[in-house]
Amino acid sequence: MLAARQDSLATAATALARQLGDSTGLLAGQVVAARRLLATGQQQAARARLLPVLAAARRRAPWLETITLLTLGRNCWGTAAHSQAVRYWRQAWAAAQRQPDAYWRVRTALLLANAGPGYAQGLHWYFIGLRLAEQHDCQVCQADALNGIGYNYSLLGEWALVARYTRQALRQHQALRNVSGEYGSLIGLANLQTQQAQHQAALATYQRARQFLRSSQDSLPVVTGLASTHAALGRYALAKAQARQGLALARRLGSRALQEDVNLTLAWASLGQGRADSAVYYGQLAWLHRPRTAGQTTAGTCQVLAQAYAARRNFALAYAF
Repeated sequence: MLAARQDSLATAATALARQLGDSTGLLAGQVVAARRLLATGQQQAARARLLPVLAAARRRAPWLETITLLTLGRNCWGTAAHSQAVRYWRQAWAAAQRQPDAYWRVRTALLLANAGPGYAQGLHWYFIGLRLAEQHDCQVCQADALNGIGYNYSLLGEWALVARYTRQALRQHQALRNVSGEYGSLIGLANLQTQQAQHQAALATYQRARQFLRSSQDSLPVVTGLASTHAALGRYALAKAQARQGLALARRLGSRALQEDVNLTLAWASLGQGRADSAVYYGQLAWLHRPRTAGQTTAGTCQVLAQAYAARRNFALAYAF
């Protein structure tokens, strides 16, 4: 219903721009149409609409140039042309400096933070975004930046800083009644509680996050988090049931990293049940779906395979992992 309402408003705005002879408004209408194509997975059609708009916007309106470049970046994100997303967003950052609306400078900084490369570079951009958001009193952007800072510190294992920024973000999202932001903060808080072995607290936090689910993609962190938490509490049957649900979702969404996480949970649960053969099977699947980037091989996958092979008395493979 929301999408239909947005389409209706976009059509009305385009018709008004045509009636008034507003050429920039007509170009903006093309960007809206491209976003709708992108939302339905039509990347090539979206790109075909955006490139002519970009050429015209560069001559007329820096604000429209910025929005078009941001949308082109989103169009490339997660595709074979993934590296182009960062290139477009860097161009958007340059264009954003030439227009007066600080919001787009903040949003571009946060996208660049999410793009990397590397956690230190991500933190650099998140802090730029946070500073700009504070200067211009954009409270939603401040909360988003705090969430991102907390997440990046979790990847660096800086758990005291994770607690500080994640709790700050959660309070701000709750004050703003920002549902999607509160959901993200709760997932971050549950991850922190898991790392600190506060498994009952993590379980309660994941259950709180459940109320904010709006899509299959949203549900993946909750389902996989619940699975690993049940496994940590020794509830292996429950862990496997949740993990299989998460595995089906991860396959449907094509997420290699989450398939590794879920298979890893299934491997640990199988090992906890004394089923070494199943642990090896799921551990090998986790290994198969590990990230291909050098240096990102998951230590947990190696650990579970080492223990599973040792349980089968295959010590050569156990030592190899």
